[in-house]
Amino acid sequence: MADVQRSLEKQFAKENRYQQALVSYQQSLAAFETSAVQSIASTVNNYNELRLKDIEAQMALLRHVHTTAERQDRDAEFAHFYEQHAAHLPNADTPLRSMTATAAYPCLDDPWTSTVRMGRLERKGGLLNTWRECRAVLSAAGYLYCFPISSGIGADEQTDLAQNPSPDVSIYLAHCTLGAHSVEGAAENSFEITERAVDGGGLFRKSHHRYQIRAATRDDMLAWWQALSKHAPTSLKEEEAAAEKEEEKKEEEKKEEEAAAQ
Repeated sequence: MADVQRSLEKQFAKENRYQQALVSYQQSLAAFETSAVQSIASTVNNYNELRLKDIEAQMALLRHVHTTAERQDRDAEFAHFYEQHAAHLPNADTPLRSMTATAAYPCLDDPWTSTVRMGRLERKGGLLNTWRECRAVLSAAGYLYCFPISSGIGADEQTDLAQNPSPDVSIYLAHCTLGAHSVEGAAENSFEITERAVDGGGLFRKSHHRYQIRAATRDDMLAWWQALSKHAPTSLKEEEAAAEKEEEKKEEEKKEEEAAAQ
């Protein structure tokens, strides 16, 4: 009996030590958890305080920027830019440029570059040797330019010259012979300009070239012929031209008859 009691006392003492150790561990763990929670809470609180201070500083800066911007003159920045670069920038009072008012280029007022006559003519040419309308310009220097027509209906000379600034043909009348115009009652109001051969030596020898010109009316043809004759060195008489054209017509008819016979 005594042995049983001693065994139980030893067992109970051992269990009590385990229990006390477990309770002590639990108390220590609870204290650790409490300390951890307090540390986290303190850290979060410190972070919030720092963030609030930072936000307040940012808000103060934004309020300062807003107040400063409100006090600024709305046009001051561009006015300063314009003042710095006024010499290179146009303004509302700057006159618009035009060919008649502000355009300046070499030989602008040279009388030899002025236009003596301008109008519509027809020139025979191309692969099919057909009549093609052109805008003709005669300069005081004795050059006849033929510009392409931009539109067949309603186009004026400014439109033609703006859309087609380069002439199809440029004829220097001093190197040409102006043939006589067609006689009254002829089927066409036309005349011929023959470009004489110019020997430039070697490969630069230029052969004869003929330009057939036709006007819409006889009066227009005569006006053009008179203007051109002042620059062409020689001109055929009407009778010689009529005979020459009649001879050419006979030759063409003869060729057509020979071609038909074959």
